Amino acid sequence: MHGGWKLGLSRGGLIRCDVMRSVLISVAWTVLVSFCTFWFCAMVWLERRKNPGVLSDQGHSFSFLKVESGAERGRTGSALGHGFCLPKFWRWWFLLGLVLRVGEARVPGPVTCEVEPKRSNPGTGFSLGVCNANGVYDKLHCLEDLGVDVLAITETHLSEKSLKAFRSQLRVQVPTPRWLVHGKSVLPRGEVSDVGLYSGVGVLSRWPSHCLPHSWEQVVFGTGRLCVMSSFVHGLWISGCVVYGPPSGPTHPKARTVTNALLQQAFERVQNLSGPRFLRDDFNHDLSHLPIVEIIKNAGFVDLQDLNLSRNGLLPTATCRRRTRRDYCFASPELAPLFRSSTVLDVEWSDHGVLIGTFDCQEADKWRYPWPIPDSIDWSKLVPRYGLVQKDNV
Repeated sequence: MHGGWKLGLSRGGLIRCDVMRSVLISVAWTVLVSFCTFWFCAMVWLERRKNPGVLSDQGHSFSFLKVESGAERGRTGSALGHGFCLPKFWRWWFLLGLVLRVGEARVPGPVTCEVEPKRSNPGTGFSLGVCNANGVYDKLHCLEDLGVDVLAITETHLSEKSLKAFRSQLRVQVPTPRWLVHGKSVLPRGEVSDVGLYSGVGVLSRWPSHCLPHSWEQVVFGTGRLCVMSSFVHGLWISGCVVYGPPSGPTHPKARTVTNALLQQAFERVQNLSGPRFLRDDFNHDLSHLPIVEIIKNAGFVDLQDLNLSRNGLLPTATCRRRTRRDYCFASPELAPLFRSSTVLDVEWSDHGVLIGTFDCQEADKWRYPWPIPDSIDWSKLVPRYGLVQKDNV
């Protein structure tokens, strides 16, 4: 687990051990200062009870704080002859101790981390991944341990309240900035629970990311199964959609039809984008049962495991309970040349494996021409419209 030892709190929250240690030190120091203050006041009260008329020459300090010389101590015979006397050195240390405070500052400094999480592909490389997290609220440290640069997450279970809490966890627990692009938040499961229904999609990125506009109907986007975004990775904008198809069962009697419709909406949005693109999803169905998949493949999109088979000779592996392939990441013709390898990680916190693909971009890959310039037009070859007379013939 990255980030040191962490303690679980209520509602699944996590807090760092160093914060707990600072809180305990602050409490202990507060108790110590309170005790010293009480002792000081008690000594003042006892001094006034024993010698109500005895004050210093200035009339502002009591005899138990009075600094006596050696001759005066010889005449009194004891440092406690007229009250407790503190040496001058210890008196100033005592007064300084009442002012100091050990613990967290009111305005903490920048968060530092001695051990930065290892990235899957340093340098000009980056990684894309897709996983079904079965709820992300308690699994932020697990997602960080994967080391994926741009991770698409399906079935986040994030409602409106839990989404705000998860963003707060990102700001507190993760040492370096993270960007979370989430689709429509799902409805909570109950009135007393902030955990959402079994849906929700989003992207957790280590690179600057933002959501993209879309024209999906509110009924479609409100299902919490679609998300379109873009990430700025090594000077290269990588855009795409994340889709989560409903599984077959009594809850979703037309799951295949709905999944095919969702993929069609997502693919149309991806086709309107430019540059390297992706289509990452948890289909929950076989590809042969979804007609839209053939259209996606005919457009040049290839799944990462199929790319790994053609380039590295490694057979595709199951991603769901080690039995079936349900998680896919289709790369566009612009993104496929940057592909290097892919792998499926089996994790204990989900019944789905994590599909991770590594890529490498060079300086030439960053050049794009989003504004096409039209060619020059030979106006002499154009036929004039009826009723218009050219100036040369007048």
